[in-house]
Amino acid sequence: MAMTAANMVDRIEAYMGWSSPSAAQSALALQYLNGGYKEVLRGIWMDERGMEHFHAFSFAQPKETAADLTLWGGFAAGALTVSGTGNTILTSATAVFYPTMVGATITGDTSAVDYTIVTFTSSKIVVVSANASADTKFTMAPDGVNRLPSDWGGSLRGPVYANSTEVGDKLVEVTPEEMDELYRNSDTESIPTHWCIVPGPLTTAAAPTVNMRVHPPPSEDLEVNWPYRAIQADFTDAAVYPIAGPEHDPTILAFGLAEAERAKHMAHGTEWIEAQRLLRGSVEIDRQLRDSEFITGGSIQQE
Repeated sequence: MAMTAANMVDRIEAYMGWSSPSAAQSALALQYLNGGYKEVLRGIWMDERGMEHFHAFSFAQPKETAADLTLWGGFAAGALTVSGTGNTILTSATAVFYPTMVGATITGDTSAVDYTIVTFTSSKIVVVSANASADTKFTMAPDGVNRLPSDWGGSLRGPVYANSTEVGDKLVEVTPEEMDELYRNSDTESIPTHWCIVPGPLTTAAAPTVNMRVHPPPSEDLEVNWPYRAIQADFTDAAVYPIAGPEHDPTILAFGLAEAERAKHMAHGTEWIEAQRLLRGSVEIDRQLRDSEFITGGSIQQE
């Protein structure tokens, strides 16, 4: 029977002796599970003689997915309601927000202060970086920079317009240096024709981010469809299933328990030994699956 991440967290909490775990203890159990899962994904396993080997699990590779991303065109002098602790929540009655706006600048018309959108909550609600109570109207000028999904792991094919007027039209990929040159020549808003990938600011306070920059900056909100490689996110304490498949659930749980064991006893012990035993089985299962997928024309292509 397949196990969810929440099921595994429950097992780790029981191992730690937390019959009625606090929020902090549940967070620790989840941390142990994610730490154990990362150990599985590393693919380093030991045989019965203690020799280390490496195996690239098929389920550890990025998966193809597609996103409908909105290249935002901004808005002028939009009336927004400011609320929340610290007056950082902006709520709109008419203007529409998009996930691609995270990291963008929104300017208060009264104070002329530039706030950064740090969280997208819904199409009508965002959270900004500072107290915005001095303003009631705000302006967003499109700069062509759009935040990509947190699981973005690389482009498979270029973005294609999904809007009715531009449907099927492709944007041309350029280098970041070529993009800078395009903006030096003109920053007049129009329908974007070029794109590139630019990293977000590096900080130790948050996970790295990736942005898509387009030229020219959009004159209106435009939707593109973009197939990309999706990287695996950490588990949450919820009814989510590991993408590895139920045959690998015991291995993932065992490594979560091994992480808990190391935290509890400051050393590896029987849980780690059991995790290594199960990992050898997972490697063999994955090899068999990969071999069966590599059968072409009656011959088997080896890894």
